[in-house]
Amino acid sequence: MDAHGVPVDVLDGWAVAAAPPGVLRKALLGHPRKVPEGVEHLATLDGVPDGSIHDLMVYGVVERAADLIGLWRSIDRVLAVGGTARVFGVYWAHQDLHADPTRLRGLSERMFSYLSKEGRTALLADLYEDDVAVAALDGVNLEVVSMVHMGEPEWNGRSEEARSWAVRHYGNVVRRLDVVLRKAAAT
Repeated sequence: MDAHGVPVDVLDGWAVAAAPPGVLRKALLGHPRKVPEGVEHLATLDGVPDGSIHDLMVYGVVERAADLIGLWRSIDRVLAVGGTARVFGVYWAHQDLHADPTRLRGLSERMFSYLSKEGRTALLADLYEDDVAVAALDGVNLEVVSMVHMGEPEWNGRSEEARSWAVRHYGNVVRRLDVVLRKAAAT
């Protein structure tokens, strides 16, 4: 585990695959203790060419971003079509969220619904008539490929039914959210 509770082998394994020909690089945005070999560590996405990143790890950034909509738009901009962004962060219902005063928000399942055209359409149809975030993210097209709830160790041996019930009724069951997003082609 690193200082933020993410298994270090997740970072190592992520660095194994090479970017396809014609794509500039793999990059990591955030502040882990360890940056895998062959991965460029970025402090910001400003100045990164459009469509130049095939694999991006966004590590502890979403919780601290003052302009979350700007961050999502930047991730969409720098990813090559078919490229992925792996987002790690503290879950909204875990006490670690409040332990660090630099965190402005936790990650939730719902926040990722805004990142695809289909998700925004569903949100408008089901929940809102006019949503500022939906309009602000128009043009962003990031699909959720996978979402893993990284739980506290005492819940790992429990049944899926017990964990699911606990996530809905208790805090501190899920510590981190690991979400993989894929840049879809413009429609």
